[in-house]
Amino acid sequence: MDTHHKHYSAELPLPLQTIEVTLDHMIMVMSIIDISCQVIIIHKDIWERLGTPMKHKQIMFMELANGQSNGTMGTIPSICFSIGKVSLHCPVQVVKEAPFECPISLPFTCLASTKCQEFLYGSAHLLLTDLNTGASITVLTHAK
Repeated sequence: MDTHHKHYSAELPLPLQTIEVTLDHMIMVMSIIDISCQVIIIHKDIWERLGTPMKHKQIMFMELANGQSNGTMGTIPSICFSIGKVSLHCPVQVVKEAPFECPISLPFTCLASTKCQEFLYGSAHLLLTDLNTGASITVLTHAK
C-alpha cells in the first residue's frame, strides 16, 4: 500500500489574473479579472483616449472593500469589449483614480456567459460566448 501521497494546499497569495481586451476596436488594455465587482470601471485616462461621450450626471457612489465611498465621474452607456471574435457592449463607470485601467467584472462575465476553469497556481481558462452571434473563445489568463 502506497502511503506517500502528495498533499496539495493553496498558495497565498495568488497573483491577480489578467486578459487582453480591446475597447471600442481602438485601445488594448490588460484587464484584471474581478468578478466580485458589480460594475465595469475604466480609468479616466482610458476614457480620454477613447474620446467617447460620458453622461456626467449619471454618477455612482461605490463602497470600497475598506468601507470608504468613492464617486465616479459619470457613465458611458456602451463600450465594445472585444476578446478575439467575441465582442460585447457594456455600460461603464469612469473613475479619476484607480490602480487599474479596466477590470473585467460581473456585468461582462455574465453577458459573456463565462465558464471558468481555475488551476492550482491561480491561472485560469475562461470560455467566453457572444450570445448575439454564438461565437466563443477560450482565453488563458496571465498573472499580473
